[in-house]
Formats: sequence, structure tokens, C-alpha cells
Amino acid sequence: MSEIAGWAMTQPSPDAWTLASGMAIAVLLFAGIGTWPVCLLILSLYRKAIERGMRRSRQLAPTPTMAQPTPTAPVREISLVDGRSAVASPLGAQALRGIRRVQWVYAVAAAGYGVAAVVVFHQVESMEVLPVRSLVLGLLFSWPIVPTLISLTPIGRAERWLIWSGWLALIVVLLVIGRLPLLQILGGIGLLIGLPALFVLASSARSMRGAAWLVAPSMVMIGLAFWELYPVVFALLEGVWVGVLAVPFVAKALGYLALVPAYAWLMTRIYAVKLIGDETLLLLQWWFVATIVYASLLTPLGAAAVAVGFIPYAVLLVILFVSFLLQRPGRQAPVRLLLLRTFGARRRSTRLLRDLTRQWRWVGSVELITAPDLATEALTPDELVDFISFRLSRRFVRDESMIGHRLESLDLRPDRDGRYRVNELMCHDDTWRPTVESLISSVDVILLDLRGFGPHHAGVTEELERLVALVPLHKVVALVDDTTDVNAFPGGVVASRGLRPALVAAGDGPLSGTAGDPEFDFSHWSASVAECAGGGGGSATCTRQCLITPLSTC
Repeated sequence: MSEIAGWAMTQPSPDAWTLASGMAIAVLLFAGIGTWPVCLLILSLYRKAIERGMRRSRQLAPTPTMAQPTPTAPVREISLVDGRSAVASPLGAQALRGIRRVQWVYAVAAAGYGVAAVVVFHQVESMEVLPVRSLVLGLLFSWPIVPTLISLTPIGRAERWLIWSGWLALIVVLLVIGRLPLLQILGGIGLLIGLPALFVLASSARSMRGAAWLVAPSMVMIGLAFWELYPVVFALLEGVWVGVLAVPFVAKALGYLALVPAYAWLMTRIYAVKLIGDETLLLLQWWFVATIVYASLLTPLGAAAVAVGFIPYAVLLVILFVSFLLQRPGRQAPVRLLLLRTFGARRRSTRLLRDLTRQWRWVGSVELITAPDLATEALTPDELVDFISFRLSRRFVRDESMIGHRLESLDLRPDRDGRYRVNELMCHDDTWRPTVESLISSVDVILLDLRGFGPHHAGVTEELERLVALVPLHKVVALVDDTTDVNAFPGGVVASRGLRPALVAAGDGPLSGTAGDPEFDFSHWSASVAECAGGGGGSATCTRQCLITPLSTC
């Protein structure tokens, strides 16, 4: 048995443990290693499908263009201010409250999981209850709380390592205080956490989350199917004809494979009815994998012991969903944000969306037009299933008559955990312009990423013209850097002071903190976005609240 079980002074059957541990190791290794290439392949094909759909034109009529501003319209002057000088906003405080609330919910659920796991382990192993040892076991069994809190917190890489180090240091201190076998328990940590951590690492990469929720469990099911078929295949390779003896093995393998589409359908339905969100779906997978490894420790003690090994996961689910059901909706109305950008810089766009949604999704939804740069970053479970089942084309806006229906069907309500969703609109080359115009008129604030903007970005030029014509500019925030060509701005928009480089979110480096830190500091410009969402036109301080604003209002 594991080092932890050995610590409990038990003597299980070596054969039973060898079989159980061998299956767990083989399947988790197969799933952890196989998830990466399969996700990369699926996401690459998905981006290509989006690109083909964008180029396609379904209308026979001439391609519509956005209406140009009238020649008599006054020239709108733009003033840019440094986003680093923006003050904290109520929306930012609201987002932080939402993050802290869900962190406490998961912390309490993890504590319940750890207590249940320790109680079950003591009962089935008939162990003497020692306080310090029980506390250490609880921390070990509930280890997924560490990546859970990291995932929920908008922090950098250094802070993530600090959280892991603090958790491990706490265990070491308790081992020393309780005079417990340090090396033996650290070996148990490697067995209890090492394999599922590989699975967590494979599914937690943000670039793969859109597909990992389905691919990782599917690889587990495929691994179990291979495990069942192994005796049959081995016998055939040895020249032994097994005949009807192979039927039970094949039936079990097919049963595991049948769980893949069933799981995909179930998760898609649960996501559609908002029982769980994308973040919750991923986190629950991590805890389930940890529970499988925990239950495998009890395999030599019989099927009943394995069954009760899943009680901690049930306790976790009950605490989470009761907490989410009891959560009262906030009094503040959701704030809708439209993200417009220059296409072609996938890394830059994905980084922007990640940093934006870490906090903004706690105060409102994010709307955007799908393109290959952000297609996989905002991929939802229902979109992935439609793609795999060759039904993605039905999600595209084929003509202007569909725009109203698609806007009405946008998900503007929060999930159970309080987070709002990212709404994508897939458009053909002849439908994205009227779709953008409709979105501009319906959202509360617009974030315009002008990094990389130049004369060749005709689509962004049209978006700028429509923003000037339709939207009070105090509701628009722009991000610029050295790659922004100010001279390429349309004639109806001029820069009042010139766009000085590096004013807002400039370059790939951070605006503060340690040099070379790859994390993008959201706080420098989030307050400005929030202030624009709350208004500011006509205020004497509007040029400090918003990054793009007409000077005439100040």
C-alpha cells in the first residue's frame, strides 16, 4: 500500500495493491501525457474552422458596410491619459468581494472534504486518532485546494509558488511538532499528489482549458478501455484464441468508451442550464481525480472501502452547491463590456482577455466577435461539442435577420458561483459589421485594443468611425503602445495631444513589479475601464477616469 497506509501500520494484500496501483498509475499517466497533444490538435482544428467560417459569405446581396459619419459631424478630439493614475473604482471592489466570497466557499468545502477523508481513512484502517497526524492527513487529502485557490486568484507566478511553498511548509512544521516520520510522509505526498498533479497540470493550462474539460476525462476512459482490452490483446499476440472469453473484457471496454459521449452530453446540459460554470467544471474535475487516487488507497480493503472513499467528494459537492444556492444575487446591475481589437496577434489578444476576465467576469459579461486569435481562449463546452459533432456552422450569424435573435440569446446572468460568462458571436465576412454596430449600441463600456493598429486594419478603422458616430466616448477605453499608428486614425478622429507610446498597457513587459515578470498587471487600467462603465462624461475629472474621452466634455 502507499506510504501513508504503511504509516498506519497496515498489511494489505500485495497482489491487490499491485493491480490497483498499476492501473491507477498507467491510466493517469496516459491521461496526463495524452491530454496535451490531443488538446493541441483539437484547438488547432477549431481555430482553422473559425477562420474558414469568417471568410465565408452567405449573402447574395452586396457586402454591407458601416455607415460613414456625416460630413458635417464635428471632429471629435481624443485625449489619452495614463491608466496607471486611475483611481480605484466601486466595480473593482465588487470584483474583489466576489473573488473572496468564492474563495471562502471553496476553503470551507475543502475543509469538509479533508475531515470526511480523514474520518473514512481512520474507520476503514482502524487507526488510532492522533490530532497532529489527523491534521496532516487532512491537509494531504485536501491538497487540490492549493491549485483551486491559485486558479481563483488574479496573482502572478511568484505568488503561485509562494502558496504551494506555504502549504508544504505547514505540513513539514506539523510533522516536526508531532514527531512524525518526515521522509515517509513526504514519499506519501509524491504518491498521493504526483500523478493527479500531472493531470491537473495538463488540464489547467489556460491555453487548453477550452478542450481539457472533455479531453482529460476522455483520455481516462480510453485508458481504462485499453486496460480492459490488454489481456485479450496479449493473448492474441501470444497466439492464443480466447473466443467468447474475450466478451466480458470487450464489453467493459466499450462501456468505458460509451461514457465519453455521455459525459460530454451531460456536462454540456449542466453548463447550458447554468448549474455550473466553466471554472467550476474544471475545478470539480481536479477534485474528482484526487478522490480517485484517494479511493485507490483503499482498494485492497474491498469494494465497500473503495465506495466509501468517494464520500469526501460528495461532501465537497454538497457544501459547494448549498453555498451557491444560498448565495443572494448582488444588488448591482451587471455591466456589459464589449472587447474590440486588431486581429492577428494571438498571444497579445489572449493575454489581454485572460487578464480582463480574471476580475471583470465578477461584475458583468464580456462580449466579443470570435476570431482565430481568441477562438480557443473563449471556447465553451457547447461550442466544443458542436465542433466535434460537425455542427459549428449553425452558430455563425448568416445574415442580418439573425442578429437580433443572437443578441437576445446572449447569456447575461451570473453562474452559481457569481461569475458572468464570455459571450462570443461568430460572424461571416459579410455579417460582422452590422453585428458590431448592434453590440456597440447595447453594451455599457467598450474596450478597444489599438495595439498593432495601422492603415491595413480597415475593419478597426470602421469600428472607430462607428464609435465616434454612435457612442459617448467617455464609455470607450483604448489600449495603445509603440505599435499603434496614430496617423492611420480615420479623418473624424484626431489626437488632441498625440498618442505617446507606453501610456496604457504598453509592450509585453509589466507596468510595475519585477522586471521580466510575464504577468500582465490588470490593476493599472481596470480602474479606468470601470470608471467608464459607470459614466464620467461631463465630469471635470473625466480625462483621468477614461483613457479615451472627448475634450469638449471636460
